[in-house]
Amino acid sequence: MRTTVYIEKEKLQALTMLANDYRISRAALIRKAIDALLEQSLKQQPTEDVFGILKEGKEIDGLTLQKRLPSEWH
Repeated sequence: MRTTVYIEKEKLQALTMLANDYRISRAALIRKAIDALLEQSLKQQPTEDVFGILKEGKEIDGLTLQKRLPSEWH
């Protein structure tokens, strides 16, 4: 599938030089960049997995949560 993307002149020149360094076309370089971005995005965990402390009870108020934390934390 083809798409049109506006790229500033300076960035286009930088992409051209980078593509030349890798000895690939500019289009191939852009496809590789998109692939890398998508792969990186898929590896990141959703926010729900990160914030496990509140996972079970989102309805807990701040004071109740503070009382449940170890004493050295507050």
